[in-house]
Amino acid sequence: MIKIGLIGSGCYVKSHIKILKDLPGFELVGFFNPDPQKAKETLVEFNIHPFKSPKELFNFTDAIDIPRSTNSYFNLTVNALKNSKHIFIESLKTNSLEEADHLIKLAKEANVTVQVGQTERFNPAFNAAKSFFNNPMFIEIIRQNKFNSCSFDDHIVLSSMIHDIEVVLSIIKSNIKKVSANGVSIVSNSSDIANARIEFDNGCVATLTTNRISMKDGLKCRIYQQGEVIFVDFKNKKTKIAKLKNIKNNTHPINNAKKEIYLEKPEIKSNNAIKDELASFQNAIRNNSTPLGNIEDGNKALYLAHKILEMINRTVPRF
Repeated sequence: MIKIGLIGSGCYVKSHIKILKDLPGFELVGFFNPDPQKAKETLVEFNIHPFKSPKELFNFTDAIDIPRSTNSYFNLTVNALKNSKHIFIESLKTNSLEEADHLIKLAKEANVTVQVGQTERFNPAFNAAKSFFNNPMFIEIIRQNKFNSCSFDDHIVLSSMIHDIEVVLSIIKSNIKKVSANGVSIVSNSSDIANARIEFDNGCVATLTTNRISMKDGLKCRIYQQGEVIFVDFKNKKTKIAKLKNIKNNTHPINNAKKEIYLEKPEIKSNNAIKDELASFQNAIRNNSTPLGNIEDGNKALYLAHKILEMINRTVPRF
């Protein structure tokens, strides 16, 4: 049994608590919440032990789950690694690339499993699409988030777009040749809408658009490759593939074939992406294997996110 503890607050933490309490192989020993009142509320709701400090929590656990980045996120992760704890982190969001490199160094020295949350890669619609990938040459991802004042703590690139960057980098195994990006600040001090264009050495181009002041939530991806287009609707968990096929045309004997588009809809196997992530984390710990969404993958996505952020910050139009 792997003893695991939780650090943080908010709805993300509650989702993880519910899953960890029921996931075989994990023993949820308790949590740390820096807000005493919220810690008390969590205790009442879930009946799990509140620890007074992260250090105290480390003494009773093999692994630490940090579902949401906080202001002290980097220090928490450093201390967990120095205490040789396996770590699940919602996303690799550090203040600098140097900090990210430092975490990788510590993880290697501690010889522990570090999994970076990449929920979209566990989405059943994306899983259904993966077997159809065949040298994609253009990828378009559009993410829409409803207005929520709580979401303005992080820059949109680091809080939302980074997950779409992770999806693209999991599909395209080629070096990046060129990046361009822009953003618009409307109601906050940083971009509320951001767009990035990523060009790869193999000729593939990916465009990412993220909007956090939309009227509705949504995340859709189109993947274009020779002879077909793959549509992935992450929110509604739907996938379809538009293909071309030849059909006989008897009215034109000289040119007796024409092409027609038909749709293929692969089977979608329902799942809980967060549960699958945490199960993957557990499996990697037990087998000393590399998890899907390892810290090196997270670092690559973070490097690209910071490159996009740097370009946006040069000139951010404001209304």
